[in-house]
Amino acid sequence: MCGFLASPLPPESLADELLNAGLIAGKALGRRFLPFYEPFTLDVLWHSYEAPKSHLGLLLPDDTHYYFINTNGDCCVFHAIDYEDEKEFAQRFVNPKLRFNLLNQAALYHLVVTWQDLCEQQKKPLSEQALSRIMALFYDPHATQLDNDQDRRAYVLFSLQYGQLMTNEELSKLIKEVIEDSHKQGQLGYLLSQRKEALSLLSQAQ
Repeated sequence: MCGFLASPLPPESLADELLNAGLIAGKALGRRFLPFYEPFTLDVLWHSYEAPKSHLGLLLPDDTHYYFINTNGDCCVFHAIDYEDEKEFAQRFVNPKLRFNLLNQAALYHLVVTWQDLCEQQKKPLSEQALSRIMALFYDPHATQLDNDQDRRAYVLFSLQYGQLMTNEELSKLIKEVIEDSHKQGQLGYLLSQRKEALSLLSQAQ
């Protein structure tokens, strides 16, 4: 991912404005600083709103435009938006989805990297809307019931590879067992890998 800024401000002034925006955004989120300009962080922010351009522009100084390529391969653009004070900034910038995404940013990042590596090993293109799909699976009702981080990770990756696991009766039963049985928690990846026939049938149905 890469991006660039277009602004009438000189580089030093622009850097100061972006630093200040990171401090204001961090304060609104109850943290010290939000490095919103980091590529993956910016991608996570973009996916945290239904209309991202109406929110991310709050981070930019006047007459400034931000262009970047996200994980999905889309060219994203947003432009500076005015706000009156920090209270209005927080009201317009922060929402529950943003908080959840930032809280789980590290897990989402590792899922994206792992999925990219798997696609490369299998010599197939990265699936369209990769981060969107990963987020949808990570937050779906079954994934959120998996208390073990490795189980949740396995659920997402196997779903990306083979299809929606819960549509297969055998795999659905297995996942529910892992959710309900504490002795099986942390083993979902291994248990799914042993269900080769069910996974093959699911993959063929895609």
